[in-house]
Amino acid sequence: MNVLQPEMITRLQVLSVVAEMAARSSSGDVGGRALLEGLPDSLGVTAGALEDHVRLLEHQGFVKGVFTMGGLASVFIQPLGKDAAAQFERQRRDPVRRIIAARDDVLRWAYISAELNGITPVAGDFLDTRAGYLGVPYTEAEVEGAARHLRTAELIHAGSWELTDAGRQVVEGEESVRDIERGAVYHTTHITGSTNVSVASSHVTQTAVTHPHWSDEVLRLLEVVEQSIVALPEGIAGSVRPLLEEARDSAEREEPSLAKRALNRITDILSDSAAGALGGHLATQIPQVLAMMG
Repeated sequence: MNVLQPEMITRLQVLSVVAEMAARSSSGDVGGRALLEGLPDSLGVTAGALEDHVRLLEHQGFVKGVFTMGGLASVFIQPLGKDAAAQFERQRRDPVRRIIAARDDVLRWAYISAELNGITPVAGDFLDTRAGYLGVPYTEAEVEGAARHLRTAELIHAGSWELTDAGRQVVEGEESVRDIERGAVYHTTHITGSTNVSVASSHVTQTAVTHPHWSDEVLRLLEVVEQSIVALPEGIAGSVRPLLEEARDSAEREEPSLAKRALNRITDILSDSAAGALGGHLATQIPQVLAMMG
């Protein structure tokens, strides 16, 4: 699921526009007025809000803003900002993650409409919300495709938008639709001989519960963290990035112990108060994945 808050998505969209306009500029900068006019109307960013976004992006080392008495005069994109903008664009254009996000968002919207607001869900109402993935609204075809999948998965009833008990459990459990498509695999390992996992006996039967495709879940989580750390202080983001690569390599090699070690170190960093609310939010998601790894 998308964990970025709307204001963070807007800020990254602003950064993306800065990078695009700066690439077309012979001087490498973007005028403040030109930038404001170049932003999509759907963002609804005012001149004052744009200044706030630029100052925050500047604090992260993504841009350099030039301010005068009249407000924002120009913006220069920094190398780090170019990388962050390119990464954001890659993420929002990922068709697989967009499809998964659409299914999750449609299911959650149907739940809120029916269970909380007492309104019978209608596809057109969802489109009217302008909901989308990382700032790009869903199309009617995408919503219809998501609904078909939800019905096939028996999360909403056939021929309607009413959630089944399984669908309500997914939403209330804050899970993703694809989480229910994976069961649990149980492994029993018999250890003979002295071992430090045994307190009173040297012959131990250890049972581990591991979800299949745990590496897929780790990689999915790493993508979310990688996407989100662009909104964290650069010192923290810089410490997390090499650990993300270490965890990714371990997951791709199916080495859970090494992946767990890297994830635990990431949790420690994100739990730091300097990481703020977003860092704490991301840190709470990692133990859920660790639990799947046995």
